[in-house]
Amino acid sequence: MYTKEELVQLAKICVEHKIYVISDEIYEKLVYDNVEFCSIASLGKEIFDLTITVNGVSKAYAMTGWRIGYAAGPVEIMEYIKKYQDHSTSNPTSISQAATVAALAAANDTIEAMCKVFRGRRDLITRCLDQIPQISYIRPQGAFYVFCNVSKIGDGATVAKQMLDDIKVAVIPGDSFGAPEYIRLSFATSEEKIKEGISRIGKWVETKISCKI
Repeated sequence: MYTKEELVQLAKICVEHKIYVISDEIYEKLVYDNVEFCSIASLGKEIFDLTITVNGVSKAYAMTGWRIGYAAGPVEIMEYIKKYQDHSTSNPTSISQAATVAALAAANDTIEAMCKVFRGRRDLITRCLDQIPQISYIRPQGAFYVFCNVSKIGDGATVAKQMLDDIKVAVIPGDSFGAPEYIRLSFATSEEKIKEGISRIGKWVETKISCKI
C-alpha cells in the first residue's frame, strides 16, 4: 500500500504537471496490521480536481457476481465516462443496484469479520512461503494477494505456466504488473487449499532445484 506520505509526494507531482489520476480503491476496506488507508483525492482540492476514483462492491462486500462498480470525478469527465459506458456495456440490473445500496449502507461488522479472516489467511500463506527459501515475497498490507519473487527459479511467465502444467496450481505472471520476475498468488480461498497449494509449490521447487544441480 502507498503511505500517506508517498501519496502526498505523488500528488505534488501530478498537480504540478496537471496529470490526472485514476485511483482504484476497490480494496480500501481490506487492510491489515493497523495500516490506515488514504485516498489521494483527500489530500487537497487541487489533486481532488485531478482524481477519478474507481470503486465497487466486488471485493470488500464479496459481491463479485453482482457486477457493480462506480466512479467519481470532475463533472465534465464523468459526463463523457457516462456516455462511453452507455454505449459500450449494458446497464446493471435494478436488483444489483438495490443490493449495492443496502451493502454500502450496512454496518461494517461483516467487513471487519471478513478482513480478520483474510488477515489470518495472509499470515498462513506467508508462513508457508517462508519454508521455501527460493521464493521471497512482499508482505501484503491489504487485498488478498502475495507478490512473490521467483527469479531464483525462472521468469514469472515460465514459472506460472510450469506450475499450472506440472502441479495444477494457478498463479498470475508478474509481467502483467511490470514485474516479470514475480508471480501473484491469491489467498482468497480456504486454509486447507492454501496449505495444499503452497505444499505443492514447495515440493515442485525442490524438484526443480535438484534437477539444476
